Amino acid sequence: MLAFNGGCVYPRLFFYAVPLEYYPSTEPVTFVDLFYSWSDVRKYSGGDVYGRGNPPDMLFIGSTPGGLQILMSLRAEEFGQIFCWVHNTNIWGTDGNDHIWYQASSFENFLKSLYDEPDRSDYDNWRIPIYDKLAKPLAF
Repeated sequence: MLAFNGGCVYPRLFFYAVPLEYYPSTEPVTFVDLFYSWSDVRKYSGGDVYGRGNPPDMLFIGSTPGGLQILMSLRAEEFGQIFCWVHNTNIWGTDGNDHIWYQASSFENFLKSLYDEPDRSDYDNWRIPIYDKLAKPLAF
């Protein structure tokens, strides 16, 4: 994450683990809108955006266009695991703001779970030709 300091990845579609009653859609698929820069990770994770609504001990690493936040756990028992959270400004632990959903065992495994349709239809939505010179392969 630090190597690229945020950005927009391709492929970017993923099946999310949030139950449809909490995050309704026709199917449990969305896409990574962007991964946050380190300054935004600090802003979101520090409570500047959702205040006391933040799930504790989580880094905010990205988002989807529909309001899911992509989180990385800092808790010892699940360190580095990726979760999704339906953002909320209610104080954490109150008024339905009390759950995050497991998404992947690591950031690398989350990236490996991203996909495009066989016809690469999401590529046309993702690609902006003027940014081609900024594109970099994801290498670990």
